[in-house]
Amino acid sequence: MGLRPIPDDVVGERRELAEALRRCFSELKVSVRRYAVLRRYSASSVSRYLSGETVAPDHFVNALVEDVGKELGRPMSPQARLLLTRTQRAALKSGNTRAWRIQELEDRLATALQEKALARTMADAVATSLLEHQERVVALEAERQALTREAAAHRAAGVELSLLRAEQHRVLTDHEALRRRVAELEAALEAAERRVALAEQRCADLEHTLLAADAAAAAEEEAESREAEERAARSQDELAALRREVAALRAGASTAPPEIPYDPDSGAPVRPAPGGAASAVTVVFPGRQRPWAAWIAHRLETNGLSPVLLRWDPDHRMSLDEVLGDLLLFPGRVLLVLDESFFEPGLRPVGEWNDVLRGFVTAHADRFAAVTLTNRPLPPAAAVLEPVGIWGIDEEEAEARLLDRLGITPLVVIHRPPPGGPARHPETPPGIWGTVPQRNHRFTGRDDVLGALHERLMGSGHGDTACALVGAPGIGKTQIAAEYAHRFSSSYDVVWWVRSEDSRARRVRFGKLAAALELPVRGGPDDWVTAVLEALRRGEPRSRWLVVFDGWDTVEDVDAMLPHGPGHVLITSRHHAWRKHTDVLEVPGFDRAESIGYLMRHAPQLTAVEADEVAAEVGDVPLPVVQAAAWLGDSGMTVPAYLDMVGERPPSGADESPTGDDSSPAFLASLPPLLDRLRPTEPRAVDLLVLCASFAPGRIPLGLIRACPEDRLPEDLRWTATDPAAWTRALDTLVGRSLLTRAPADEDTPFGEAVHMRRHVHEAVSRLTDGAHREAHRETVRTLLAGADPGDPSDSRQWARYAALLPHLEPSGALRSTDPRVQATVLNCLRSCERGGDHATGLRFAGRVRESWSEFMDPVHGPMPALALLEGDLLRAAGRFREAHEKNLLAHARLEEADADDGPAGPAARGAVAGGLRRLGRYEDAYRLQQEVLDDVIRLDGADDAPVLAARHDIAATLRALGRYREAHEYDTATLTWRGDIAGPDHIATLASADSLTHDQRLLGLHGLALARQEEVAHRHARVLGARHPQTLDAEIQLALCHRHSADRPHDEERASLASLLERAVDLHGPEHPVALRCRVHYADFLREHGDLDRAGELATEAESGYRALLGPAHPVSAGALVGTALVMGAAGERATALTVLESALTGLTTTLGHDHPWVLGCALDTAAARSAHGRLDEAVTLGRDTLRRARRVLGKEHPLTLSCQLSLAEDLSGLGSLTESVNANALRAETLLALTRVYGAEHPRTVAAHRRERTPWGFEPYLD
Repeated sequence: MGLRPIPDDVVGERRELAEALRRCFSELKVSVRRYAVLRRYSASSVSRYLSGETVAPDHFVNALVEDVGKELGRPMSPQARLLLTRTQRAALKSGNTRAWRIQELEDRLATALQEKALARTMADAVATSLLEHQERVVALEAERQALTREAAAHRAAGVELSLLRAEQHRVLTDHEALRRRVAELEAALEAAERRVALAEQRCADLEHTLLAADAAAAAEEEAESREAEERAARSQDELAALRREVAALRAGASTAPPEIPYDPDSGAPVRPAPGGAASAVTVVFPGRQRPWAAWIAHRLETNGLSPVLLRWDPDHRMSLDEVLGDLLLFPGRVLLVLDESFFEPGLRPVGEWNDVLRGFVTAHADRFAAVTLTNRPLPPAAAVLEPVGIWGIDEEEAEARLLDRLGITPLVVIHRPPPGGPARHPETPPGIWGTVPQRNHRFTGRDDVLGALHERLMGSGHGDTACALVGAPGIGKTQIAAEYAHRFSSSYDVVWWVRSEDSRARRVRFGKLAAALELPVRGGPDDWVTAVLEALRRGEPRSRWLVVFDGWDTVEDVDAMLPHGPGHVLITSRHHAWRKHTDVLEVPGFDRAESIGYLMRHAPQLTAVEADEVAAEVGDVPLPVVQAAAWLGDSGMTVPAYLDMVGERPPSGADESPTGDDSSPAFLASLPPLLDRLRPTEPRAVDLLVLCASFAPGRIPLGLIRACPEDRLPEDLRWTATDPAAWTRALDTLVGRSLLTRAPADEDTPFGEAVHMRRHVHEAVSRLTDGAHREAHRETVRTLLAGADPGDPSDSRQWARYAALLPHLEPSGALRSTDPRVQATVLNCLRSCERGGDHATGLRFAGRVRESWSEFMDPVHGPMPALALLEGDLLRAAGRFREAHEKNLLAHARLEEADADDGPAGPAARGAVAGGLRRLGRYEDAYRLQQEVLDDVIRLDGADDAPVLAARHDIAATLRALGRYREAHEYDTATLTWRGDIAGPDHIATLASADSLTHDQRLLGLHGLALARQEEVAHRHARVLGARHPQTLDAEIQLALCHRHSADRPHDEERASLASLLERAVDLHGPEHPVALRCRVHYADFLREHGDLDRAGELATEAESGYRALLGPAHPVSAGALVGTALVMGAAGERATALTVLESALTGLTTTLGHDHPWVLGCALDTAAARSAHGRLDEAVTLGRDTLRRARRVLGKEHPLTLSCQLSLAEDLSGLGSLTESVNANALRAETLLALTRVYGAEHPRTVAAHRRERTPWGFEPYLD
């Protein structure tokens, strides 16, 4: 017995459950009947569970999961089991309320029983621990009394007395701690017993409720059964009466309607079995009307007929008699779905249609019927089809007209499909329809491509389907995607269009879907994107979604942006690299029939032979075909003249293509006469077209022009601000000739009205515009772009505007402009890239700006110094420290040579050099230079200006690198206060100071205070800057370290957090970036501490080699990274090798940082422990004593590192065997325990480990800010 197919009426959660169970069942490789025997189910029940006709009960799902695990040789993952269980509960809830209530009660009872068992276990554990502690209290009390007696007997002995007093103090301390612990355990035991009692009471209540629900369900089923039997009896009586009435009618009339069969149980009419000629209907439709055809088929099938869909795409070389005759080969009626495209305008004379309608169709009128979807005139003879209009009216009326035209009496009550059902009415749009381009009513052909695309997206059913339309420019990718979105819109509840020319704008536009889905998310675009991706993956709140990324020509962020889930993704792109990530559908040119059809429809005077010649000349490329049709249709030029024109007239005044794309020679040749013809009648349209070519191709923000004051526009363009009617006419002219398309409104950019200019058109117009005219328009565009500059690239709210401005700077000639306002806009766009975290885009653009400005600008004048520093900042942010430092050194040297070092650019350049020295490990040199910079900027700008606060922030960073944490804390505290007052709490600089202050507090050992602060700081970063901003990632790394040192999270949560941070760092920056290396160090340290030595060793080695390659082996961070590797070696038993590595690290750190730096002290702590473990105890004690003395002086007596040094020294002293050193060790240990309890609390892991006499290693924490 095989699997039944899932019926069409099984939808939603029931279908999802059936599909999931079928996938599991397929792993068993047995028949349904065999499995039913093995598991003692009936075969029909198993079949119904797997087809979704009956929701599978919980016991069947559990049995199937268990059997699949046995077959695979491993249990199913907890995540898969949980997902399957949730799906079963959702399906049960949607389809059977009573069963769901009972299942819910069973689930609650199971949970309560688990809680009861857990409470009992906890109570037993607390009782056991209490007993142990009580016994320990008794033993300590006896030991205390014995020590008191011994102390009284030895009061005269000095050393022994001190030893006994220290031991007595220890016992008293332990005794008091144990007494407190006993009290705590007694309270915990009492609470645990209360929880057990409550759990037992809850279980009893739930069992009583479940028994009551079972009884009620049984009674309800019995009542329903009696009611069903009574309905069946009444139906039988009614059926008998109806049959008698039908017999009487048949006897009294020669013809009568057919008898309608009824179900004997329910009394409902039975749908006739499909397949007979009488029930067959062939629905013939033009491709663009597929949604209507699907709806018609669904309504016919609901009413007992067997519809067949047939796309109308006849060969124009066949006669209509032949084509329509072929339709009659299908059984039953032929329903024609008519619109203006059905009659193939331009391909056939209207007279031919009239003849065939009056002749052939009239002769077979009983086989043909028609509905119409247009109010445009149809051929006069179409009246013989008696078409009825079904568009522009409500769905119920449309269905009634359809059935009436076919002479069908509804056999069932008309039920409207649900809004998310498979056959939504075509005039009911998707619930969310996001900036999809308007439908192109001139769109023609492409049915094969659309059919293939539809098959690829829909053929796989639910799940994770993406397809990229790839082809050359002008081939029609965007038009195909837009037509697909419109044509198949009834298959989706969400259709969202994302223009994807650049990565930043793509993220913003995609993230706007969060608001449309009403997702509860705050923050910036990165947070929106994260929320949208998660919602689409889950299919909540809408599972039938389509996202179109138009013009996504790179795959740089595909892993972070490509949605997954039950919906579909459609991408248009020129590049084939998508093959590695999605299914790819090559978009060819028109086939010859499509080209001929389009040309003959839009230039009706052409014959098929002439259209074929033109199509061959333009190579069947869609855009040139459209342009040729527009030219021939408007100009009335003969085909021979047109072919002569495109073959003989090359474009003049052509510059080299700015895009590198080859435009069609035919299009380039046809454009000049088109512009010549427009100039006398529509000169303003030509001016507007040339102006658009001074922007970048793609989306053009014409709203900038409309918003510009009249006096700032050149004379020949002032009409755009004063004559709205002329504006509309000019735009309509260009759109009508396919030179521009209207772009949908976009909230993400502030520019209002926009159009889209294809690359082919942009390139051709640029080539054909004379130099003087082109330069005048480019100057206008530059003025408009400068006027749209928000003026504050540090404001995260303005980053989307800068992202929209940037693509138009280079095409408008802004990079060669000498206008200071334009140059300022160029720099602000660069600063926006640096502040916004888009460092790759910023570096690419900065290189092009430098090349352009170097041709006419001295390196030390104008904005060139600022550009050099910006490029250095971008290189530094990208982790390229040496390149950044060399660039900053060169900029500073040039200023010194030009005696311009005393101006405003001088301190900025020296500050950049100081920052480079810090990142290269020359901390003292950096500090001295930054002190000079601070003095200079105070002299130039005052005490609290932004450059002064930036200099103070940099000094604090250098003090941190020097290990002078208290001074850094003082600087950061003041800087944060001033920045908050001046720029506000949400400014990016204020956020940076807040994060730095937390860092200082944590390094000072103030872990509780740091954690409380950083939770709010990290949240504010994510809200203001977005989750994917580099500074947000830094803040979240800081928060993870606060949690780690506070030990307030479970190990699994801590591990997941550190792993996620590493993954995000690699995704955002790349694997060799300093932030990614830093995350490796922290994650490796955690894994070593918790026993995963293999993975910890891998990560520590990767970090060590990465730092060595990035910074060189002599850098303090490179030396410090050796510590992590050595600690893993020591934990793995390689003590000799670990000691060698630590000695090497200690020598390197001491050489570069001196003996008192906290990094040196931490490395010395680990080295002393390694010496001790290797048997070199005297050397360990010597190093430990010196380290503790320095740590107390540098960090303070109760700093965590000082306490670790103290505890480690105590252990080493105890091992020397000297009574005096043992006394000292015990006193030192007792002092440390008291201090750890004060600093961390008695239950902190470090305090607990100290009581167990376990050393706490120092973990190196790299710092490269």
